[in-house]
Amino acid sequence: MKPLSQSHPSSQRRPVPYVLAPPVPGQHRPKEEGHEDDYEATEGESDDSLGARIRHTGVRTSGKRTGERDDRADVKKLLDYLDDIFEAEDSLPAASPQASPMLLSTSPTLAGGTGGFFTTSLDPGSEPMLLPHVLRKLLRYIEASSVETRSRRRKGARGALSQVDSAPLGRILRILDRNVKAAIDLEPFPASLAPKSTKNTPKKARKSGVVDRRSMSRAASDAISLGLDGEPEEDMDTPVDDESLEEEPQEGKEEQLADMSVEKCTHLLEIVSLGVMAADCCLALLTADALPKKLYSEDIIKDCLDVVKGSLEKTVYPIVEASADNSTNSSLIKRITESKESASSQHLSATFQSLLSLMPRIDALISHGEHAMSETIVISATYIAIGPFFVVDNSSMGDDARKAKSKAKDAAVFALGGKAGFPALRLSALSLIRSIFANHPDQRSSIIEDILTSLIKLPDFKRKGGQFRLRNGKSINIVSALLLQLVQTTGRGLRLSIKSLKARTATDAVTQQVKVDDGEVLDKETSAEIPLYKSGLDSGQTCAWTILQFLVNRSGKSKTTKDSNEAEYRAVFDSFTADLLTVLYWPEWPAASVLLRLACKLMWTSLEDVKTTADNATKQLALDHLGTIAAHLRSVSLKALPADSGGKPKFRPLEEIVASCSVNRFKHVLEAQSEITAYLAKRASDDRTEDQAYFIAREFSIALWGHEVAINLSQAVENLDADASTSAERFEKGSELVKEMSNAIRNAWDKDSGDVFEASSDHESSRIDTVGQLLGATNPLQNTFDPTIHAILLALTSPAVFMRTKALRAIGQIITCDPQLLRQQNVRQTIESHLVDNSSAVREAAIELIGKYIVQEPALTGEYYAKLSERMADTGLGVRKRVMRLLKSLYDVSDDRARKTDICVKMIQRMLDEDETVKDLAIKSMEEMWFPSVVANPRSSSQPPGEDMRVFMEVVGAFKDRTSMLEDLLRQILLDKNRKDDSIIIQRYSALCDSLINCLVDDPDAEINPVYCVQGIYLLATAHPKVMSGSRAEILLPYLKVATTADERAITDSVLKVFRAAIPGMPKTAVAFGEELQKVLLPMISRPSSAGGISSLQETIACFCAAVKYLTHDYVRLVTLLKPCNIKLQVEIKALEAGKSNPASVQATPLLMFIVAFLNEHCDFDEVRLQKPDTAAQLDSMSTHSITEHFYSLFLKLYKLPGNEKLSVAALQCLGIMFKSYPKLLTHDSTLSLMDSIFASQDVEGRGRVLKILQDFLASEATKRAEEERANKKAGKKADVNMDELIGSADTFADSGIASTVIQRYLGHILEGTLSTHLPTQRFSVDILGYTIRQGLAHPLRCLPVLISLETSPDTGLSARAGALHALLQNKHASMLNSRLIDCARKSFEYQARICEGAVRGFRGAQAPVALLHRWYALVREKRGPRQDLLKAIMKAFDVDTTNLTATEDDVAFVRYMAENVSALEFKTLEEVLTVVRSLMSVLSVAGMQVVDTLARLDLGDEIDADTAQGVLIVSWNDVGSSSFHLVSSLIQILATLSDAFPLMRSSVAVGIILVLKGYLKGVYGLSEEKCLKFVIGKKSNLGDRPAMRKHDYPMDYERLPFAMTSLVTMEDLRTQRRQFLQLWAQDGVTADPADDLDMDQPL
Repeated sequence: MKPLSQSHPSSQRRPVPYVLAPPVPGQHRPKEEGHEDDYEATEGESDDSLGARIRHTGVRTSGKRTGERDDRADVKKLLDYLDDIFEAEDSLPAASPQASPMLLSTSPTLAGGTGGFFTTSLDPGSEPMLLPHVLRKLLRYIEASSVETRSRRRKGARGALSQVDSAPLGRILRILDRNVKAAIDLEPFPASLAPKSTKNTPKKARKSGVVDRRSMSRAASDAISLGLDGEPEEDMDTPVDDESLEEEPQEGKEEQLADMSVEKCTHLLEIVSLGVMAADCCLALLTADALPKKLYSEDIIKDCLDVVKGSLEKTVYPIVEASADNSTNSSLIKRITESKESASSQHLSATFQSLLSLMPRIDALISHGEHAMSETIVISATYIAIGPFFVVDNSSMGDDARKAKSKAKDAAVFALGGKAGFPALRLSALSLIRSIFANHPDQRSSIIEDILTSLIKLPDFKRKGGQFRLRNGKSINIVSALLLQLVQTTGRGLRLSIKSLKARTATDAVTQQVKVDDGEVLDKETSAEIPLYKSGLDSGQTCAWTILQFLVNRSGKSKTTKDSNEAEYRAVFDSFTADLLTVLYWPEWPAASVLLRLACKLMWTSLEDVKTTADNATKQLALDHLGTIAAHLRSVSLKALPADSGGKPKFRPLEEIVASCSVNRFKHVLEAQSEITAYLAKRASDDRTEDQAYFIAREFSIALWGHEVAINLSQAVENLDADASTSAERFEKGSELVKEMSNAIRNAWDKDSGDVFEASSDHESSRIDTVGQLLGATNPLQNTFDPTIHAILLALTSPAVFMRTKALRAIGQIITCDPQLLRQQNVRQTIESHLVDNSSAVREAAIELIGKYIVQEPALTGEYYAKLSERMADTGLGVRKRVMRLLKSLYDVSDDRARKTDICVKMIQRMLDEDETVKDLAIKSMEEMWFPSVVANPRSSSQPPGEDMRVFMEVVGAFKDRTSMLEDLLRQILLDKNRKDDSIIIQRYSALCDSLINCLVDDPDAEINPVYCVQGIYLLATAHPKVMSGSRAEILLPYLKVATTADERAITDSVLKVFRAAIPGMPKTAVAFGEELQKVLLPMISRPSSAGGISSLQETIACFCAAVKYLTHDYVRLVTLLKPCNIKLQVEIKALEAGKSNPASVQATPLLMFIVAFLNEHCDFDEVRLQKPDTAAQLDSMSTHSITEHFYSLFLKLYKLPGNEKLSVAALQCLGIMFKSYPKLLTHDSTLSLMDSIFASQDVEGRGRVLKILQDFLASEATKRAEEERANKKAGKKADVNMDELIGSADTFADSGIASTVIQRYLGHILEGTLSTHLPTQRFSVDILGYTIRQGLAHPLRCLPVLISLETSPDTGLSARAGALHALLQNKHASMLNSRLIDCARKSFEYQARICEGAVRGFRGAQAPVALLHRWYALVREKRGPRQDLLKAIMKAFDVDTTNLTATEDDVAFVRYMAENVSALEFKTLEEVLTVVRSLMSVLSVAGMQVVDTLARLDLGDEIDADTAQGVLIVSWNDVGSSSFHLVSSLIQILATLSDAFPLMRSSVAVGIILVLKGYLKGVYGLSEEKCLKFVIGKKSNLGDRPAMRKHDYPMDYERLPFAMTSLVTMEDLRTQRRQFLQLWAQDGVTADPADDLDMDQPL
């Protein structure tokens, strides 16, 4: 091959990539032909490659000929190789010419060259660096020498390397440092090298030629990529004006730039690889033996650590993050690592392998016993060790997440040793940080802070997920594992201290003993060890306390924190606490109990002062975790108990053992502890990857055990002093126990012996885990359970709602684990008291807590049922729902029929709830309780639901005559089902009906009530008429008879209702039953029972008419029944008109009237006359015109007949009956005139009857509409449009608008009736008003004042009905109700003045007063806009007319009424309170000042203090002149003044009430005057957005304003009022503001 030095410049061969070095002198050439480390040229290697050039130079390498054995010692081999390196370095030229750009493109390691030692300088002025194969060989020699050195040192001799001259070692360190320095701060994956986006518009290329990657020379490519020679990069994209040129393809250009980036990145990766390998050699040499101190240059070590840190952060971490989609250079990394055989992948692999070996070398260097490292080096090593824990790697994800990643990204991971590569680096880093933490106590706090501060760098899934896999397959957070192991490393200090102590005492041949007077013996060694063990945990507890305080302080930051990252520490603390509970009492995690015990103490401290609102975030954190921790501790204690009740745990706490002097129990505990210690020792020797973890766990476990034994040993020694004089037997046992405990302490660190392989078995691990859990029940951590319960119970007394709620939930977590906790008297009483808490959230939490308990312990349901059932009508929506779900669960587990009945009754009553979701929940719950076959656990319909049937009957009996809700319930259950479930429900209905009938017929003497039984059958028949078949109806027929008792009447009425409901659905074949029924009913109509009354007669006639209409069609019988009644009524009318009436006949006339009215109600005889010609003759005999009109006129005549009020009342009632079936009669002029005259009269009873008629008419209309809607819903179709009504047909249009016409005509009387003190009138009026509102028949503003007035009624039922109607209006017409609000408040005041005796008050209750207007305010409380509008309107009640400072008694009473309402309103935010206070201040600033000025100048014949009057001069009685003229004129002036004094003084009372209200609100909500003045009404503020929390529940009083509740009568009253008012005014500005912790500028 032709020498490269002789090649001609014009040769066609490729340019030489390296500057030629001068020939190597002959004495430096190897003496052997073959060399141990020479490699053949790779296939395809060109003659001008670097490998060929190196071989041509003949650079000498060390080693023997191939095949010969090298018998030299390892250190000798190392020194010989160092000589070879030094000779090669000396033979290098003094200065290399400047490298051309082409030199940079060809790597000396990729050209196949391995025979030389140094690479040529890559940069001007740089020194040559060692080649990779040289570094690898050097490292092998150093490691071999290190093995030899360790062998010699184990034999007690000095290490071989320590005896070597330091000069060659120092020189090689300096040579290696050149490689290291070259790699510092290199960044192979900068952001600027990432490929640009393809969205940019392509630019035109140069005119002189397009840059083509395929034709570009390598040198030019390298020059362009590195930005060195050639054209500047920015000129490549310069556009030209020649439009004829074609645009360069964008994709090709991007590919070209990407290739350039890859080449540059590969080059940098090579330099990083050389630097890291050199650092590995440096540290390997420094840690191989105890070398002279001058070799440990801080600069060299610092350079090595810097290159390690830089290569991790700028090379390894980007690749790892790219695998997890967190890198911006993922595309570049993909190209770099897409081929495992590529040069870049080889460089990465070499770098990573060197880093893996560097971690233990750094550990050894930092832990060097003879040469202490500086603080700078320790800090650098700390950052290196912490880094891997805060990098998101693909291997830490779940399997699904990893599968989602592309194979290209997995290739990046394979470049770093595969999926196990980075976890291996992390384990090495864990060992390093543990070593630093153990050997440098002064760095511990900073290490912990660095770790915890770096937590916010992790994404959410990294913080929340577990990446440290445990033995049982579970996992915890890697940072949690790191912190735990750091704490556990502190046990090493105790071990070393004990070891040092034993070494000092080992020289004593005979142990000196100190005899104690009581006979106890403690040797010097034990006495010396006890203090060490007592303080052995101090450093570990200090580190644990630092961790917990950091997390709690950051997690418990208030909302004022400006750093959003600090808010994330709450999630970190939650994860850390959960991880501690996961590994609690595991043998290899003994520090978990220490951390949890300190965490509990820290959280107890935050809950010590629960009365203030300071540090609420920390209190919330404490309550969130204390319950979980206490529940876990309780579960450990329960698991430690034996299976048989009454047994005792296997292991007992040392405190109890010392108190009982039980040596055997101590031996059991000691044996268990020894097993755990031996297990950890076995695992440490067996598992090479975790030997340090198990070893430090063993150290800390012994330290923890020794600490506990030392404390109890001291206590045992103290107990012996008392036992010596009391009991010889106890003294003897105590002495033996002290001896055993002393031996336990002395032998705690003895080496364990046993089968090393036994610890690896799953069975042994499981057994040790069980022992650890049982022994954990004796851990001092378990003693924190009772203090934790106490702290949680203390939090229940906090004024903050969230604290009480969270405290109850914390108790609930514990009760879930151990329900017996509620048996404790203090816990039970505290929780029960919160069932009536002011906050609905607290009440709901208390119900949830008790619910968990009694569901698990059904036998104790009776203790809590009464209080729980009361909450069914709670004002809180969530509370009601919670109780309903709980009672439904109790129904399933209860066997008390009375309780099950009560549950059903209360559940059904919730169907009247104002919230629709509560209604739906009640229906669903009742369905699941009574008819579970549709929901779950179906039962066969053939089985009689015996218990449910009896409960059903008792529920019917509980409602008595108010069974409409039951009827609605059964119908609604059926309507809500589809066809499949519909059939199942009908089967269940039928089965229940059969059970009721069988119980009624077969067991007449059974313990049942036949009335309730028949009423139940009626309800089922009403819900689904087909339930009552003909055969079932025939069974009930004998129960129809003339009633003589109340029970018979109830049974008869129910059977009649059953038949009336069932007959329309019976088949035509039931004619025989209809005829039989007619025969039974006819005598009951002709001779009605006096016991049954009108209602029984009505049901009888209705049933008779239904039988005729649907079954028999015997209308002749109906007409025959009607005709004689008509004749008798005609005769009676004539007799009454003639004044010849018979009293007996008059007594029977009302009965005839009702029979006629009921017959006309249920049968349209005008229609019968048209369809049944055989009845026409008899009907014509009564009237040839309308039969309906005929009897209508008849009843009018009877009403107008004078002299008999009984007939008038009956006639009016009969007219009402007629109106229900014939609405057009209600709009007759005669009817309207009649009703107008009754409303115009003073007859309260008459007005009540008319309202009752209207109420019955509207109820009838509502029933018809509901039946139509149910029928349409069941048929699955919408209601048909009535075209006659739509187009205004004369026959039907009148009927459709009758209700609206009547309501509009008599709305004023109806509204007046709602506020009447006559209860029947009020009840009927409220019913009509409800129909009016639901149908929208009147303007909402006309109804609103009445509703608000009724909401203040003391009748809770009436108030609830008014509130429900008000809510309906608010939901439908909210925008229309936002006017004339103060008129509504005035109307409510007038209503209260009408119904109350004495002074009108605005609230009820001496403790925790409730505002009368609270329902009104509750409707708008949740929305800021309507809420603020209402408050502004209410504030108008306090306006004072400054032009006329006069007030009446009613004005004062109204101001007092509104002030008391405002004081007791349940405000949601402080904005509402501030709005009220600020409005009051505005009134006081104008009207108040004017009243004060006027009163100060008013002469009432007394003297007032000048300071009180604010310096205003008063003309007193003594100032009147002595002359009679002046006296008379003064008297006239005084009398004129006194004539206006009473109205003026009443104004002062009103202003005084405003002053009292302002002060009360400031005090109860903790507001200062300054904060109130800063507030601007309508402007949002941080202070206004805070929740309004009352400091007490005492009502507002008028102690300083005596005439607020009484009238001003005398002159002395006026003087007293003026004096008190002026004092109150003067004190308003100087009274100390309430202490508060609110800040106007403090954000939420």
